[in-house]
Amino acid sequence: MKKMKILNTVIFVFVITALFSTAFVVVLINYKLWNESHLLLSADGFMNYLKAYGDFKDLFVVTVAATAAYVGLQSLQETVQSNCERLKQERFNEWKVKMEIRLLDAEKGNPRLRLIFMELRTKFFDWLYEHDFRIGSKQDLALCFAIFSHLVQTLESQNNSAIKMGEIYPNEGYSYSYDGFRFMFLGGPNDTYPEIETDLNKFYLELLPSNRIIDQAAFNVARNNSFSNPV
Repeated sequence: MKKMKILNTVIFVFVITALFSTAFVVVLINYKLWNESHLLLSADGFMNYLKAYGDFKDLFVVTVAATAAYVGLQSLQETVQSNCERLKQERFNEWKVKMEIRLLDAEKGNPRLRLIFMELRTKFFDWLYEHDFRIGSKQDLALCFAIFSHLVQTLESQNNSAIKMGEIYPNEGYSYSYDGFRFMFLGGPNDTYPEIETDLNKFYLELLPSNRIIDQAAFNVARNNSFSNPV
């Protein structure tokens, strides 16, 4: 696509140059014939007029050819763009069905998860589509994860288990909403690098509130209470 844009620009500049040159030649020819009194309404005058233009026939041929090539290229680009958009929409429809199936499991206990993925799935898909549905490095993961990063705290605080447990954590590496998010996020790409789950977990935990309550004993009490009083 980038090469096509470069070619389009080169041809456009060439066409503009050719058109200006042709216009200049036309004006120059008519000015010269007028000064030499060769602009006559007669057979000789008409022949002189054609002969003057004939001297620049190569320029006119190049101008016409370049203009036709540019118009043809524009038509080709529109066709290619239309086909690309159609193929992308078909791919999106297939991908959306797959993600919806995963969401049926992932959203359990995560009422905000569906809303978040519905809101951001187009951006998520666009990123994956541009990268051939592959997250091949930690840098790729960081860029893709950034789509969701601003909603991690909301997803965590509105998790059913987090609310039930009073948002008490047994340790710094614990998250109530991560598993559901991980299941959805890793369902998006078709190919990933080996350490992606470790890095994704780290990125996610770093965005949890730094002032959350981390107390193993209090967590155990809250868990026992939740088992004793199931909702």
